[in-house]
Order: sequence, then structure tokens, then C-alpha cells
Amino acid sequence: MIIELSYDFTHIFFVVITVPSQPDTILTRLPVLMIYKREKRMSIIVNGKTINLDEEGFLVNLEDWDEDVAEHLAKNEGLEISSEHSLLIHKAREFYLEKQNTPSTREVIHMIADNLGQDPIVDRRSIDKYLYQLFPHGPDKQLAKLAGLPKPLPSDTEA
Repeated sequence: MIIELSYDFTHIFFVVITVPSQPDTILTRLPVLMIYKREKRMSIIVNGKTINLDEEGFLVNLEDWDEDVAEHLAKNEGLEISSEHSLLIHKAREFYLEKQNTPSTREVIHMIADNLGQDPIVDRRSIDKYLYQLFPHGPDKQLAKLAGLPKPLPSDTEA
């Protein structure tokens, strides 16, 4: 049995199964759904400069980040940057520069606990609640977005 992938001019793909001794005999021809993900890009203009964003609103070029870009991204998220936001944004950027990785929620909790002199394990619930007050749509993603960092990995793929 030979299985090959072919397509017609309508971009519908088929798996064609044939018998090796009789190549002209087609046992079956099954349509296969092929999904192409087209990358959608958006852009914003901040201080006369065009900043490219991916489809989820993360910076395409990390070097484009500055405080004004963070303010603009925060407005897109329905947030106004407070001193607490600013502190966490700068801590997340420092973390990224040091480890070349976007901090996970757990790592952000440790950053806050260290900053407040609290135990991250004992005070996790109160810190987690505080984070969700600052970043209601998910602390790891919103913090990374405002800090101009790459989208964080899902928690099950963290290193």
C-alpha cells in the first residue's frame, strides 16, 4: 500500500492510498483538512513611530519598547499604569535581560514577595489576588505585553 499526499487546484488536500503492484488502482482518496495560520499583524503609532504588534498585541520587535509604548499598550488593555504597574514592568524587564526568558506568574509572585519582604509560599494567595487586581486579564500575559516582552509560555512548558 502506498500513501501519498496530493492536492487539486482548489487547495483541498487528499490522502491517496494505492496498491504497489497496481499503481493505477486507487483504494481510497480521503480529503484532509489543512489549516494555514496566517500571521496577522497590527501596528500602533507612538510619538510618530510605527510599532508593529503581533495578532495578540505583543511587540514584534522588543527594541521598540519604551515607557510611552507601555502607556499605549496599557490603554489598549483598559489599564492605566500606576507606580505598582511600573515597578513590576521594570522588574519583569530586568528578569528578561538577566535570564532571556519572560517571567512566569510564579516568578512574578517571587519578585513581589522579595520586594515586600514576604514569604512567596505563605503569602501566595494574597500576592496572586494583588496581581489579578493589577492585571485582571492574566498577570503573566498582561505584564509581559506591557513590559514589551515575548508572550510567556504556557505553564506546562516552562523550563
